[in-house]
Amino acid sequence: MWIKGTVPRVRIDQMMAFAWKGLIPLVLGLVLWAFIVLKVPAPGTLDDRLVQYPLLLIGNLVVVYVVSRVLSRYYKTEALRTK
Repeated sequence: MWIKGTVPRVRIDQMMAFAWKGLIPLVLGLVLWAFIVLKVPAPGTLDDRLVQYPLLLIGNLVVVYVVSRVLSRYYKTEALRTK
């Protein structure tokens, strides 16, 4: 009961708006980033995977960071709005 009272409630229309306006463009950008990283050869290296995998990891970490920042900003505004 304590957790339910402290965490802001998110309606289904808010979740869908966040998914369509926030997550879908980020995922499409991540797919584009992966395509570019995997298709562009790394100059001067014998094994392209030594460059590709860290770049893919960086892209994934950027997306996780952006989503967490957007969600934290939303939760802060909801906490202020419900007070």
